[in-house]
Amino acid sequence: MARICRLKSHLDGQAYHVMNRTVRQAFLFDDDVSKEWIYQKILALAKIYTVDLHAIAVMSNHYHIMLTMQKPILTEKDVEVRFARYQHRLRHPQKWYEWRFNEWATRLTDLSRFMQDLNRSIALYINGRDQAKGALWGNRFKSTLLDDGDGFLRCMAYVEMNPVKAGLCQKPSEYRWCSMGRFHRGGKKAAGVNFPKIKGFDFAKTTAQRQKAFRLFLDHIADREHNLDSKLEVDMVELQKALSSWKLDELADWVLRRTEWAWQSLALGSESYCRDVIQRFKLQSPGLNQPFELATGFCNTHMRAGPHSSR
Repeated sequence: MARICRLKSHLDGQAYHVMNRTVRQAFLFDDDVSKEWIYQKILALAKIYTVDLHAIAVMSNHYHIMLTMQKPILTEKDVEVRFARYQHRLRHPQKWYEWRFNEWATRLTDLSRFMQDLNRSIALYINGRDQAKGALWGNRFKSTLLDDGDGFLRCMAYVEMNPVKAGLCQKPSEYRWCSMGRFHRGGKKAAGVNFPKIKGFDFAKTTAQRQKAFRLFLDHIADREHNLDSKLEVDMVELQKALSSWKLDELADWVLRRTEWAWQSLALGSESYCRDVIQRFKLQSPGLNQPFELATGFCNTHMRAGPHSSR
């Protein structure tokens, strides 16, 4: 069976949701030490590549990452520093030469190379831990293009809610290996992520205030999952007003009831964004009256509840 082509943007600042599962979904990351190692490896590689992390969740048999792939114009000095940082983690490091510049300037801004390094590192660690050989991952990593509004917020909430949906905690802030849990325990340094300026959180003037408002938003969703009444704090009331056009409760229901859509879709966002993705990547033959058909047997599942749900 032919593999569906992964969508990868060459634009600067494209946001993605990426994830991968173990072979046969085996619980190979079930211990605290392994989860911590994987979380720290994600942070370390992001400092080498031009990756801006927004949300992380390390589970027992898979992980989720929300990130933005930056495409800056790298200087030779910047590439050399990142190259040295990369080589420092290897048993047999290579030396820097000027002729390596073009290769590494391209590599450091490539999502696929980042994911390749991450998945290889995790596989080596887990196989070394278990003194085992063979494939660790069940398939290629999955990636979803995200818009900067509705789709971004929905997917970010989905990533942080993973441990709640798995029954590992009551709220994301209680789980040590998701970014919101680490932020709640030790702040931005512990979480290692950069909280983005999401549409709807404009009332929060600082990054810390946006993260607090987002935590309250997640707590509200978690309370709905456990059929509890939420006490809306001041920040939450402001968030309710700010997101009134998106209908906060509908967003919460989407995260709770339609979670797998976040990683099954090739693109996640508004109708206009999905149309733009289809046109940009030429995913549909001209003349077909099926605007969300992305490939044979594979469509943007986020839109199935929308105007084309009858398909």
